[in-house]
Amino acid sequence: MTDLFVSGPMFLAILDRDDPGHVRAAAAWVAALDAGQTPVTSSYVVVEACGLIQSRLGLGALRSFVEDMLPVVDVRMVTAAQHATALVALVASRRADLTLVDCTSSLVMRA
Repeated sequence: MTDLFVSGPMFLAILDRDDPGHVRAAAAWVAALDAGQTPVTSSYVVVEACGLIQSRLGLGALRSFVEDMLPVVDVRMVTAAQHATALVALVASRRADLTLVDCTSSLVMRA
């Protein structure tokens, strides 16, 4: 069984019915939970998601995220070593569309 890794934008899409990816994200979330999977994310994604949700959907949605969604998610803390590796990868990538959260997420998924 493959774990569902949840990104910040996916958390936002699950909560925002007007998001173009809402139906797909919500279906993946429900399917994972129905299959007995525990969704996985990183501590950096939680920070990113809190910012996205609070700024775009408001405090009510943020409360729902923190109180209803996060308790069923396996939040994996980014280690100092993963942080350092991700920083090197980010700078080496020379890509403006890649973030530190993206780089740490790929390391957390492989750990």
